[in-house]
Amino acid sequence: MGGDEIGAFLRKWGPSGGAERANYQLFLLDLAGLIGAPPVEPTEQGEAANNYVFEKAVRFKHADGTETSGYIDLYKRGCFVCEAKQRAEEEKRGPVRWLRPDFQNPTGATAAPITDTQTELDVEEAEQKPVFPEPIGERARAVRHVLVTLGKPATPREVWQSFRNGGSYSKSVKELLETMTALGQAVEHEGRYFAA
Repeated sequence: MGGDEIGAFLRKWGPSGGAERANYQLFLLDLAGLIGAPPVEPTEQGEAANNYVFEKAVRFKHADGTETSGYIDLYKRGCFVCEAKQRAEEEKRGPVRWLRPDFQNPTGATAAPITDTQTELDVEEAEQKPVFPEPIGERARAVRHVLVTLGKPATPREVWQSFRNGGSYSKSVKELLETMTALGQAVEHEGRYFAA
């Protein structure tokens, strides 16, 4: 890696602005190439096989006991987790404190290691859920299927939690449930929905 390559990389990516979702995979692929890292692998059907991928499916466990589905922008098992966020404006005002190691871990404490069993349980649970589809017709069909299979009136949250990536679509699921109700495909009672 020479000065020419670094300069070309900086010229290419320096001006990129707030289009995180549009740019982050290309940026990280270019960065991996620049530093000689191996290329990111294609995502496979089984989450357990996805050791170095973009958009790694994960479960977030919250302090209140709830869990939500989400994705890690770039994941390499046993090495790193990368979340791509545009911070250009913050960096212009000075160092972004919360990115600095001394801010993230002022005491130097370490977390208890996560066992393979814990990781596999989370992965298996995420694998069993379907992905929320892109085409609107498929979304309606998938939401209706969830309403039928749950066998009880469900909140919008319960519906979107039935999908691997549902948290990203919570607003869409709520709007879709309202539309399905207006069309007679679902019934709403006290904030809960069931198939009509």
